[in-house]
Amino acid sequence: MLRNPFSLSRDELELVCQERTRNRQTIQSQLRAAVQKYKDAQNTSVSDPTRLDAAYDAILFCALAVFAAQGYRISSKPGHHRIAMEGLAGTLNPVSHRTQPHRPELPDRPHTIRSAHPESLSSTTLHRAQLCDGGT
Repeated sequence: MLRNPFSLSRDELELVCQERTRNRQTIQSQLRAAVQKYKDAQNTSVSDPTRLDAAYDAILFCALAVFAAQGYRISSKPGHHRIAMEGLAGTLNPVSHRTQPHRPELPDRPHTIRSAHPESLSSTTLHRAQLCDGGT
């Protein structure tokens, strides 16, 4: 079964991190890059492998934009392309059975985990924060 970004954020702790806020500029930048790559893929003056790479990149940028729009980011660790593509497919697949909310609610105001008292956070929350921030 295909997983959406919410499900992937629960299953793939090292690859999908919940953002503290949604960033419209990041989403727009990723979509602009996707459009440019799509145009590059249509360029018949370059080789077919180059066009294929550009088409793949266009889809990848769309996937990253979908994650960002839902409040997530994907790390650059091995496997992140697979996770991005699965999350995109899980979001676009209308027959996908979702047991979790499709678009989780984010706090009304930005916050950082560092501002919270460590004793009030679960060990899972602290571990996720370390993974997302590049810690171990």
